[in-house]
Amino acid sequence: MTAKEWRDKGAQAAETDLKLPSGMVIRARRPGPIQFAEWDRFPLMLELIEKARAGEGISLDEARETAAFLSDLLMYCCLQPKVSLTLSGDAIHPSEIPEADWIFLVKWALRIDEMTSAPVARMEPISGEAGV
Repeated sequence: MTAKEWRDKGAQAAETDLKLPSGMVIRARRPGPIQFAEWDRFPLMLELIEKARAGEGISLDEARETAAFLSDLLMYCCLQPKVSLTLSGDAIHPSEIPEADWIFLVKWALRIDEMTSAPVARMEPISGEAGV
């Protein structure tokens, strides 16, 4: 197998048909941690998830940064139909996506439900080793 074949197989495996709350079925892909790191968003997403877990709000600057990121996220995730900031017949603008659908897509892409329902890992000292 060549590197190109491996990349192509990986990209195909990452794609899935996703049914949205509106009933629309799209072709989508979910970004992994490396993609978030490439976007320089991984720390932001972890911080926002922790704030969501704690029921805290976000600042106006965080809201602006998050809104820009969400557009990028929707454009990355939605393969068919495409999401684009440029209006065209074969793409949909992020503002045209029904609210329930984009919220679902964002939660799916960021694994919000998985992250907020996962137990928090706690380090417990092994018996007899405390204070070492």
